[in-house]
This record gives sequence, structure tokens and C-alpha cells, in this order.
Amino acid sequence: MTENMSCDAIDAVLPDYLERTMEPVLRQSAEAHISSCLRCSALVRDLGKITAEARMLPELVPSRDLWKGIDARIAAPVIPLGAGQAAPRTAPPRRVRTAWMGIAAAALMMSTAGVTYFLTARTLTPVRIAAGTAQPAPAVVLPVAESTIAGAVEGFTEPRAGESSDPRSGRPAASVVRPSAAGIETSPAVRAAPKGGGVASFASETSQVRDAQTDVVYGREIEMLQRIVRSRKAQLDSSTVTIIERNLRVIDAAIEQSRAALARDPASGSLSDQLTRVLDKKVELLRTAALLPAST
Repeated sequence: MTENMSCDAIDAVLPDYLERTMEPVLRQSAEAHISSCLRCSALVRDLGKITAEARMLPELVPSRDLWKGIDARIAAPVIPLGAGQAAPRTAPPRRVRTAWMGIAAAALMMSTAGVTYFLTARTLTPVRIAAGTAQPAPAVVLPVAESTIAGAVEGFTEPRAGESSDPRSGRPAASVVRPSAAGIETSPAVRAAPKGGGVASFASETSQVRDAQTDVVYGREIEMLQRIVRSRKAQLDSSTVTIIERNLRVIDAAIEQSRAALARDPASGSLSDQLTRVLDKKVELLRTAALLPAST
């Protein structure tokens, strides 16, 4: 005699019962419980109705044979990792990158040398003053290397006979320095401290010449560095390029402000030095960008 099942046991074997795959003994026990249990009999009846309605549905056929594509993918040989052809390199070959970095480094050395020479020469640039009326004084020699002062004194000449040394006359005053084997020698034309307002006028003229030299030197170096950075833009990370461009805009705004202030006060040495510092910051940023490693 078989033992009747519980409701939980019927729930566990219900799929096999509906598919008629249960062993005969277990099926008899399940039928005995279902016939005496309202809950299990209603469940079996509802499931049987759903199954019968599903059999009445029309058979669905795919619009095309899908198995061909599936079978081709299953039958495709498996290629081990690393056995396939390497992906094409997006970065330039190492030899090309090495050559490019060498060219950039050489250009940066030229840029650094040009700016450094200009700053050194600027610190040695003499200030010409109007000659006074005092008695002649002996020449004063400052111990500076002749090779260093070559650029510093370029453009300054001794006055010809009969030329006026007064700035108000429209002619340049006498040069205060000349290169010699011992160093920088003051011109005999300069005898005493300046008098009157001619010094301020000439100081303004000198500062304007100095600022023009600053624009020429830094403009040349900045243009060269910008060409290098533009040619390497595709090799750098986009976020890095964004940061560089944002910082350059800030520096350019500071340069414009410094130029505007210097235009209002051309004789201001502090404003001229401020413009030089801002230009030097731009050169430094462009040098750094030019030597950044390429992103891979």
C-alpha cells in the first residue's frame, strides 16, 4: 500500500507529474493525494487547462534559418590569446619618436640660449645720460668679459666731432661704455651726474627700445615653441592639451594687461620687468608641453 504525499511533496514533483515521467508507484501516491486535496486538485486542473490551450496555438516558424549562422560561430576555431596578428600601433615607431624628441630638444636648447642671452645682455645694457659740464674725469673700467658685452653694447657708438650730446637736440647722447680687453670702459664724454629733465626723457626712450627688444626676442622663441607644440598636439592626451591651452589663455591675458599698463607708463622699470616675467612663464610652459611624452 502506497503512502499519500503531502502538498509540499506534490509541488516538488508536479513538473514530472504533468510530463508523465514519474515512476508508477510515485504517480499512484501523487494521484491519491490530488484526488483528496482541493488545493492540489485545483492546481493540477488549472495547469492542465493552460497546457491544453498552449497546444492549440499555431506553430511559429522563423522567417529564415537561424541555425546556419549559429553553427558557423560554434564551429569556428578558437584562436589562443597572443597567437593572432598584433593590433596596429597608433603611436609612431620608437625610432621616429626618438628622432622627433631629439629635434625638439635641439630647438628648445636654441630657445633657452636665445632668451638667456637676451636677459644677460639686458642686465648689462648701459643707460646713456646727457653729458654735463664738469671737468673731464678718468675712465672707469669694470671687469666684465669682452665676449659677454658684445651684445650688450651693440648699437652704441662714440659721437662724431661736432655732434651734440644733449638729448633735447634730437641726436643720441654719447655712449657711456665701449668694450675693451679689460672689460667695459666708460666713455670720456660722460663727466658728471646728469642735470635737468633730459634724463627722464632719455630713460623713457631707453625703456621703449628695451621693451621692443623684449618683444622681438620672446616673440621669436614663442613662435618656434608654438610650432613644435602644434605639431605634437595629436600625440598628446586630450585632457593635457586642454589644460595647456587654458593656461596659455591665462598667460596671454596677463601679457595683454602688462602691455596696456606699460603703454600708459613706458618709463616704468617694474612694469617692464613684469612683462618679461609673464613672457618667460609662457616660454616655460611651451617648453614643458614640447617635451611631454606621447600618449599611447
